[in-house]
Amino acid sequence: LTLRYIKLFGLALDPFLPTSLAQAYRLGGQQIQLLPGGDLDLAGVPLALTRAERKLGLSGLWQHYVTPVLQEIGDPTAPGWPPQSLRKFDRVTFAGFLRAQGASPAATTLLELPFYQPNEDRLSALWWLRDAALAQGEHQRYKIRGGNDLFPRALAAKLASLIRYGAAVSGMAQDEHTVR
Repeated sequence: LTLRYIKLFGLALDPFLPTSLAQAYRLGGQQIQLLPGGDLDLAGVPLALTRAERKLGLSGLWQHYVTPVLQEIGDPTAPGWPPQSLRKFDRVTFAGFLRAQGASPAATTLLELPFYQPNEDRLSALWWLRDAALAQGEHQRYKIRGGNDLFPRALAAKLASLIRYGAAVSGMAQDEHTVR
């Protein structure tokens, strides 16, 4: 839906991550590069991974610790989601979830890259799992060229005749397209 609006507003998209440059990480005091479309070979990563984790590679760690739970997550766009059965994931951080799945502290650190370190993680596991479920089958993420703030600006410009600033909203009627 968002991509349709971006096209309607004539906004240009760029890949969220560069498609031709390596991603660089600093792990255990060593710089590690991940080439586009490649998997991080964990053989030389200076972290205390278990022997089994090291053999899996980065994508294998995700497949081992996270993917099996994604079927339980279901469709996050479904009405009434999340069901009560998923609330258990909202009570722990992603690092806590990974530890419960059997991940070593080193594997937990790798699976949270490049966003957070486990000690900084304040997002619930349910947020991470919801995001992972929505991203299944996704090939590319985008950002709006010139800044993502162009999207709400374009939306406001398109709706300019319907927007009344400084007015209290006392009710809305979607079917009539009016705001009182």
